[in-house]
Amino acid sequence: MENVDKRVLKVLKIINSIGNFENSNNFLVDGLVDSLDIIRLITLLETEFEISINALDIVPENFDSIKNITKLIKQKIAIKQIYKWYHLTN
Repeated sequence: MENVDKRVLKVLKIINSIGNFENSNNFLVDGLVDSLDIIRLITLLETEFEISINALDIVPENFDSIKNITKLIKQKIAIKQIYKWYHLTN
């Protein structure tokens, strides 16, 4: 399986194919994405990773860099795995 950050970058390139996401520490400040792009990004990430991103997670710092998006995705995947394990054992 591809690592998460490469998959995140692929999703970002769907939104902005010419954006230099790899060298940006803040996509919003650098103008690579706007608020509407974030909504689209969330939908694409949920589909790509088979996760749910809830309203409390939708804050700028979770979507401003590949590092922070990857961190959020890994947390969501871990929660999903724990949830599955719990329901299999109970």
